[in-house]
Amino acid sequence: MALEYKLHIKSKISLLNLVENYLTGKNIIFSKENISKGVNLYLHESLGFIVSILFSEKIYFEYLINKNHSIEDEWDYSSDIHFRLDKFYDNLLVRLNMIDVCIYVLNNTEGDAKLLFNGDVLVLERIKGVISINKNFGFWNSDELLNKVESVI
Repeated sequence: MALEYKLHIKSKISLLNLVENYLTGKNIIFSKENISKGVNLYLHESLGFIVSILFSEKIYFEYLINKNHSIEDEWDYSSDIHFRLDKFYDNLLVRLNMIDVCIYVLNNTEGDAKLLFNGDVLVLERIKGVISINKNFGFWNSDELLNKVESVI
């Protein structure tokens, strides 16, 4: 079973060009497929994941910030990047690659943001321009991951 993460940006602007600019700047070769609600970018060989870029309306969140505390939230719209991580790719490297994409997107967008694991566990969020990470979640179990995100929090 693949691991899934979703980066939600409270924006009506498509994130496709932004992600393509990131990939082109890093000389990463990818294939693209149009789907009914957006676009898939296949990066499983180079970065260890597949990305789906979508736009959502009336999005409802219910997610955990620790094992005893959940949060509910609702946005009228969201531009989303869905990451489907390859279970056979190096676990740390694929997370480093994903966070690198997320940081690039966060640095080039405005609006609130949430990175959720499997849609129900908060990994990272940006509220009113301030980025914070959820250290209650095992995602941040590496100094390399913490060092990568340190520049934006």
